[in-house]
Amino acid sequence: DIEPDKHNMDRAENIRIEDCLIRNNAGNGILVYHRVKQVVIKRCKIEYNDGFGVLTKSATRGYVALNRMRHNRLDGLRIGDGTRDYAVTGNYFRNNTTRNHGIVGA
Repeated sequence: DIEPDKHNMDRAENIRIEDCLIRNNAGNGILVYHRVKQVVIKRCKIEYNDGFGVLTKSATRGYVALNRMRHNRLDGLRIGDGTRDYAVTGNYFRNNTTRNHGIVGA
């Protein structure tokens, strides 16, 4: 999770997540949440997570590209409320939202 401490006004900026395997998390694969700017998520395998593959909320100026998002229980990618200036390109999505199909442990 990329989420600055809400008890102060710290920000998280200029973060790169590249060439990673994000798998089997109890919740989201990657969460980009509040007061976060310029996060790049690139060339990762994001799969078999019990929430979204990637979820953003109130994040700015990010980039999600060339990732493989598959078999996540919720959507492979959710650009949430308050997120702005995000580029999404060249991603591969397969068999996400498995909870809607009654698939357990996809």
